[in-house]
Amino acid sequence: MEPKKMKVAELREELKRRGLDAGRRAAASAEDIEAKKKSRAERFGIPVVTTDAKKAEDEKAKKRKRAERFGVEDAGAKKEADEAKKKAREERFKDPVVAAEEAKRAARLERFKDPAVKAHEAKLKERADRFAAAAN
Repeated sequence: MEPKKMKVAELREELKRRGLDAGRRAAASAEDIEAKKKSRAERFGIPVVTTDAKKAEDEKAKKRKRAERFGVEDAGAKKEADEAKKKAREERFKDPVVAAEEAKRAARLERFKDPAVKAHEAKLKERADRFAAAAN
């Protein structure tokens, strides 16, 4: 039995009837795809495979529930607290010699600053003022 020979127009009509558009599938939403996966899994008796995004979300939810159950703080809040703690510790144990050296360097830099740099900074300040006045 030979396959039926069709003209191009007839082929396109047949594809449209089947829900295909000239060899390309119509764009399907994520819900449609998930529904198709679920129906196939039920039909063949296999477990439903979820997408990676759902798996990651489920893992995060599991970790959050476990943290609540054991009374552990949320990782994001803990990280912020650790940063604040490190900053406070740094201030408390800051080396006074290093702070004095930094102050000396800053003072020397101001004393021996290149006049060309000062002129350039003044020029930039004038320009900023001029553009600020034009914007208002």
